[in-house]
Amino acid sequence: MFKNYLRVGYRNLIRSKTFSFINILGLAVGIAAAMLVVIYVIDEVSYDQFHSKKDRIYRLSFEEQRQDNTFRFAKVPFPVRNVLMESIPEIEEITRIYSNTKVSGAAMIHVEEEIYAEPNLWFAEPSFFNVFDFEFVSGSRESALTIENTAILTESTAKKYFGTVDPIGKTIKYDKGTSLEVIGVMKDPPTQSHIQFSILVPKELLRNIWVRDFNYDLEKDWNWSGSHSYMMLKESSSIKAVEDKLPKVVADHFQHVNETFKLVAFPMEDIYLQSTYKGEILPSESQARQTQLYIFSAIAAIILLVAAINFMNLSTARSIKRAREVGIRKVMGAQRRFLIFQFLGEALMISLLALIHAMLLVNLTLPMFNRFTGKTFQFADSVLNIEVGLMSLVITVFIGLFSGTYPALFLSSFKPIKTLKNDFRISGNLGLRKLFVIIQFTITIMFISAVVVVFEQLEYIKNKDLGFDMDQTLVVNNRTLMSQEYAVLKSELMKSPDVSDVYLGHIPGKPAWGNTVIPEGYTEEDALSISLMYVGYGVTDFFDIDILNGRPFTKTLDVDTVNAQSSFMINKRLADFIGWEIDEAIGKEIKWIGGNNNQQLIKGRVVAVVDDFHFSSLYNEIRPLLFRLSNWGEVAIKYKMDRTNQLLPFVEQTWNEAVPSQKFEYSFLDEDLMAQYEKEENLSSLITYFSVLAVLISCLGLFGLSSFSMEQRKKEFAIRKTLGATIKEISTLISSDFGKLILIASLIACPIAWLIMQSWLNDFTYGIDLKLWHFGFAAFVGLFVALSTVSVQLLKAASANPVDSLRNE
Repeated sequence: MFKNYLRVGYRNLIRSKTFSFINILGLAVGIAAAMLVVIYVIDEVSYDQFHSKKDRIYRLSFEEQRQDNTFRFAKVPFPVRNVLMESIPEIEEITRIYSNTKVSGAAMIHVEEEIYAEPNLWFAEPSFFNVFDFEFVSGSRESALTIENTAILTESTAKKYFGTVDPIGKTIKYDKGTSLEVIGVMKDPPTQSHIQFSILVPKELLRNIWVRDFNYDLEKDWNWSGSHSYMMLKESSSIKAVEDKLPKVVADHFQHVNETFKLVAFPMEDIYLQSTYKGEILPSESQARQTQLYIFSAIAAIILLVAAINFMNLSTARSIKRAREVGIRKVMGAQRRFLIFQFLGEALMISLLALIHAMLLVNLTLPMFNRFTGKTFQFADSVLNIEVGLMSLVITVFIGLFSGTYPALFLSSFKPIKTLKNDFRISGNLGLRKLFVIIQFTITIMFISAVVVVFEQLEYIKNKDLGFDMDQTLVVNNRTLMSQEYAVLKSELMKSPDVSDVYLGHIPGKPAWGNTVIPEGYTEEDALSISLMYVGYGVTDFFDIDILNGRPFTKTLDVDTVNAQSSFMINKRLADFIGWEIDEAIGKEIKWIGGNNNQQLIKGRVVAVVDDFHFSSLYNEIRPLLFRLSNWGEVAIKYKMDRTNQLLPFVEQTWNEAVPSQKFEYSFLDEDLMAQYEKEENLSSLITYFSVLAVLISCLGLFGLSSFSMEQRKKEFAIRKTLGATIKEISTLISSDFGKLILIASLIACPIAWLIMQSWLNDFTYGIDLKLWHFGFAAFVGLFVALSTVSVQLLKAASANPVDSLRNE
């Protein structure tokens, strides 16, 4: 019997080639989308799962409430570690890591005559290997990070520096001459690790360098949160017991804080997808990553739903073709449950064929999927593994049963007498088929609306005036230069007729510092949390920032920044935040604790109020900002025209001669700023691709449905033509039937799409306003696509010779 069912199912597939193709292709596209999302979701949720003690590891962070805002920071002061280890017995170990490459640029590593820029050099301590399970290839795990002038390289870094030569015992130089002996090689950190490093150097080396050069001991500074600190509990310990003791540590050791300040133990397993703390090792986009995870999953589910609806619609529509088969089988004694089993088996057969084709589609589209997700999935590793394979098979079986159940129940319910007497009608099922079409095109129109809105928002971002000039600006991505090196560099660069200006200091669009300041008239308890930029002379001229009142920094009037007295510029938002009028802000005093040892009282007078500008992304409202004069920073170069082919070789040669200790790496400021919205670009691509898939599947279903509809109504059209109806009138009749369904879908889709896209736009402080045309355009496209899909069948039916349809009556 089973063999007979397979034979019948196969014959039906071959006999109805067009509709078999439509069903298999539609389901294949849906299953392929689901497989890609399964691969992505498995990768995202597996971050930091390879550590054997992962359930006992927490990252220490702090939260503080100021001016109705909660500030969350992923780092804490270095001394926190020793205090917690002494006062909380439930803690087994705390390890700290530090890197300043995000602020100061990549570390410069000298290997013989070569210079390498390393953005992932980290200072760590021996306990790092007690907490984490990063694997060693060579060298001693027990002695790692215990000797100051040593380094541990990852495999890829060792190969980059020394090729196939054993790196153990070799010497590299860090920054401006500190020699480091390579004593170990580790495997590259898994891509599913939020901690990524290329070189590990003992933390004590950094501590001693700072004590020597700046008289600053990081182990004694409670004012600077610079350490990513990971706490591992003892096996029998409770995190709640630790959390109950943290407030006392804050009260005993943190100065100038109130009851709104607290230390937080954040589970390491949740960092990648759930952390909203600033200062994360990976870009602080956990919320965006989690949102993207939800969006991917929802879209894949929707595409599967559209494909399943497509299958159900076509199966029920073509049921008239199999009515007599059902009647004969029932007359011959077939029970309904066996017929249901047969039709479900055919649905599963189609689903399994679709799975095979889906795997081919995944193989073809995986490179494109990698581009906009930033992943490096390989077909053999990511698709042909047990976990993904089983989940794909489960999805396939589920979609086969889900989409085949209703047609099976419907087909098996036919009355044999009526079907064999040719007294069979399926008009009662027409309403359900129309509902299926409405659901499909509701989803399609929602996708198209999303594409329009996301594209408009991206265009808004690209064209919005940020309040400063970012055009034709070349940024050298270096570790911060000091003024002595910069003076020589600028002098040489300005000799080029293509260079109009050179600047040293903080660059808008790069991460700003955070600080707490005490304006004149405020007490320490009323201190304000603001953004801080260390800028150079000429910052307002270079970036064309408007000065509303006062004067720019000048070498003759402003005290050098190494002294305790400074000059400040503030933006209008800070003046408003403090409560100063623009005219009265000049000369006001602002102070905070800072300096090289982070214990010096810095005082300064306001010399200018500048107009507000977007120094961070458009996700964020313009914050209160203070400019402090500095003698270090990054280098930016304004060039006069688009002559980068001639300019870049000159700048590189000049840089190598003036700053031989640092590798020349560059970017363009406008491209750097747009890179902040890469996930929006990816989202736009994602929605566009899936919109095309939704439209394709819907059109396949509509094409199949329309052909059956025309077949059923061909005698009706023949009679109408015999009675004098024109081709135009019949075409209008047919198109109006489908047009009404699309209009209903539009009325349902547009309000839902409006709510969804408004929620998405709320993530931006600055963005477009939704307009009716965004959704009207989507509805028009949906209508146009639908009518274009049925047009071939429509013209064929309207122009058919009525004699061919009526000759057998």
